[in-house]
Amino acid sequence: MQKLKISAFSFNINANNKIHDILKSSCLYEILEQKYDLIAINIIHEEHFAKNLNNILNQELKKFEYKFESKTDYLGHNENSESWRGITLFIYSKKSLDLKAVYETNHFICDDFLIKKGAILIKIIIPDKNINFGFLSLHMPYNTHSINTITMKKNSNSLEYHMQERSSVWNRCINNIFNKLVFSEKLDGVIIMSDQNYQLSCNDKDIDEYINKNGISKFRDEVDDFYHNMKKGEIPMVVEGVNAKGPTHVPYHKEPQGNIEKYEKDLNKNKCKMRNWYDRIFYQVYSKDNDAKIQIKCLKYDICNEEKYSKNYSSTYCLFEVLFS
Repeated sequence: MQKLKISAFSFNINANNKIHDILKSSCLYEILEQKYDLIAINIIHEEHFAKNLNNILNQELKKFEYKFESKTDYLGHNENSESWRGITLFIYSKKSLDLKAVYETNHFICDDFLIKKGAILIKIIIPDKNINFGFLSLHMPYNTHSINTITMKKNSNSLEYHMQERSSVWNRCINNIFNKLVFSEKLDGVIIMSDQNYQLSCNDKDIDEYINKNGISKFRDEVDDFYHNMKKGEIPMVVEGVNAKGPTHVPYHKEPQGNIEKYEKDLNKNKCKMRNWYDRIFYQVYSKDNDAKIQIKCLKYDICNEEKYSKNYSSTYCLFEVLFS
């Protein structure tokens, strides 16, 4: 068995920050010092932020003796402004690593939304082991007014109704993405960096009390809409966190504002972003007849920011050990 240490980072940038400032304030450099074999960096950003992004990252990772392997990106219209919002995914490897791999890219855009949201894929093909391994970046809208195929009832302000309506559309997009970029690509294993914007079925004000009493894992099992849809078999199963326990950090406000009362009052305007796990990292192994070519073990999963969240950006990371047969 060949063992690879892989680290995956997902940055979600909501303001005009400089990439150098963001990287320095995250824990990326600390992880780079540990000399992981593969580094996946996923960045969700405004259009202008993409300028020189490739060159800047290449220069920074070169300092830690990493080499560029592959990149793919896609831009879509931002529902909150006239700007364009994109996702860019980079793969770097340790200079001494020689996988003899072939890198391919693909993307899929969901038709259910008025804005262009969906997913991008970098597939790593290792011919001598007959293995296909993927890094998937998935980005879906937050606002329900982005939905193209349904219209919210104007007289319904309940959080429960809102979640039921949006889940059916979000689920269809997730299934289409997996069919196109995971199953059709015949991946043996995948790491998914996701801003899929499913919701939590609880009031903001009850979150801390519930977690303090029952713990984060039980909280996820009880109120996480994404997790519930997986358990019901409505979207493909993926694994999250160490020993599949999910996030170790509490849900946070991407842009700290509003409360549940204001959210319900302005539901159709979608002005407020409630607390949630907005940026998440999942993984999964696919095998036939219990003959898995890949084993993926999550070693650590957390938010990178020292303050645990920021209204300007967030940074989630996951450290993996991956075994190839």
